[in-house]
Amino acid sequence: MTRLRDKRKKRVFAIFTLVIMLLGALSVARIQTVSASTTPFSKHIVFIIMENNPQSGITSTTAPYMHSLASTYANSTNYVGPVSSSWSPSLPNYIGLTSGSTQGITNDNGPSSNPVSAVNIIDKLDIAGVTFKFYMENMLSNCYTSDSGGYYVHHNPIPYYTDTNATSACPTLDVPAGSTTCPLGAASFSDITTCDSSLINDLNSTSSTPSFMWLTPNHCNDMHDCSSPSCSSPSSTCVGVGDTYLSYLVKSILTTKTFEQDPTATVIITFDECSCSGYGTTPVYFAVAGPGAVRSHSSSTKYTHINLLQTWENNWGLQCMANDCGTLKLMTEFFIPSFVMSTSPSSVSIFCNLIGCEPGHTVNSTLTITGVNGFNGLVTLSYIPPSNSVSGVYLTGQPTVNVQLGTPALQNVTAHGSGTTSGTFVWTINGSVQGFTINTTVTITYTWCAHCVLPP
Repeated sequence: MTRLRDKRKKRVFAIFTLVIMLLGALSVARIQTVSASTTPFSKHIVFIIMENNPQSGITSTTAPYMHSLASTYANSTNYVGPVSSSWSPSLPNYIGLTSGSTQGITNDNGPSSNPVSAVNIIDKLDIAGVTFKFYMENMLSNCYTSDSGGYYVHHNPIPYYTDTNATSACPTLDVPAGSTTCPLGAASFSDITTCDSSLINDLNSTSSTPSFMWLTPNHCNDMHDCSSPSCSSPSSTCVGVGDTYLSYLVKSILTTKTFEQDPTATVIITFDECSCSGYGTTPVYFAVAGPGAVRSHSSSTKYTHINLLQTWENNWGLQCMANDCGTLKLMTEFFIPSFVMSTSPSSVSIFCNLIGCEPGHTVNSTLTITGVNGFNGLVTLSYIPPSNSVSGVYLTGQPTVNVQLGTPALQNVTAHGSGTTSGTFVWTINGSVQGFTINTTVTITYTWCAHCVLPP
């Protein structure tokens, strides 16, 4: 009787085990879907505005660094800055660059004399959720509304705006670029650390780097006027001081983590005005540098501050303002054509037991490659294993994909799972063309459990 009971127990156990294994074979892998993100043609822009010199004053003799920078990267020979003579003096240009119009301002007086209620780029960036920050050299404290030392308030547009978004942003996002002891005529990397530590630190904190960063140098570093050496622009002496300053500043920016890791990051340098008789017709210096800038490119197309503002709006998908809407030519020719990549799902799971795997030994994900700023062509793909990779869990796909102009390219990539080593494996997909490379990932969660069943 005892032997019969033992046989029955063994038979029940065997049947139970078989049922467990069969249920495991019917289990379904869990897949997490992650939406693709949209990337602008320049994900990070640092804008540096200089003062009161025509392009004719920026030569290989007066400004060797600026001349070399423009030749190496992208430059305009016909960026005139102000739209017309009504944009004189400085302040109207700062307001025009941020709102699309001078708003009737014809002087350089402070915010209390020139309150501006118009819609501005701060509103647009804030509403769209695009991060930004304005950095002012030698400013005593956030959103400071009076001249002090090397700081001229009329070179700082944010305190002039009276709308809710601007007044809310000004106390926290209009900040000193560095120490108030920033030299008037910075001439070393040490000086840049003093003048612009906040900017450089933010560029090295890649998880929180603002997308749009505006830098106003002090009134000597920006070539407006200096006391030692004594000069007032337009002046070759002031140009020399500003060129030396930029030679250390731009190099410091280009070696930050943001510019090392973001292949679309750019520095834009231009002047508020020529301080001459030819407003709207006389060009000022304009250059775009960094990994996201076209190399050895020069354009003779006429552009103004309005074109630049509209290009910023286009870059982040912002709605235009009342005074800069229309069919103006965007300045996208200065930025490299590029592409963005995403996977969906970006995370897949494969479960295997003694019977087999579900949903199978392989799971597909869709790789989407979208051209940006007119990109089209053949993208080379490589599949890079993680440091904890094992032989049975891996990712495969085609070695190249052709991206057509205006049409996203869709390509299957396949996650494979086998073996007895469980784990989470993040595979990198690298897409590259000459001069541009970018990565995306597929995370493979592989589970081996001989007699396990996934929960329903």
